[in-house]
Amino acid sequence: MQERGLYGEYANVTELSAKVWQAVEHDLAGMDLGALVATSATPPEDITWLVQPGSENRVEYSSKGVPRNRTHRWIDVTNRHLSRDAENVTLSANTDESGLLAMGREGSMTIHAGQTYRLVTMRGMGGGGEVGKLTVAWDEEGERRQRTYDVG
Repeated sequence: MQERGLYGEYANVTELSAKVWQAVEHDLAGMDLGALVATSATPPEDITWLVQPGSENRVEYSSKGVPRNRTHRWIDVTNRHLSRDAENVTLSANTDESGLLAMGREGSMTIHAGQTYRLVTMRGMGGGGEVGKLTVAWDEEGERRQRTYDVG
């Protein structure tokens, strides 16, 4: 197997990953795939958003050194336009219906093209069974727009 290149040694997962990519790149270089053809994608005219909830479990320690698991939650709001900034952006959660609490900047902000804003969230005590929703409102080309997203 070693003679055929199917065998190797590595010290850790990072080294294994690097060796696998090196082998893949070597094999691709030996193939006649022809010239790459560049295509020009037409950027969207209007601003579109990518709104995704996320969470991470972390171990935190009390002042007495007692470990406790905590879940940190957030919603990432990304302006997907390639060149247009979203101005006067406001983010609001349906707190009353779902108990979703969003802790972020008060008032409006600008989210630049390609930029992501992370909004820290948590569920309030006694939050309803309603799906959490986040409304993104912004000014674009002198017009007020808004869109509501289900965020769990």
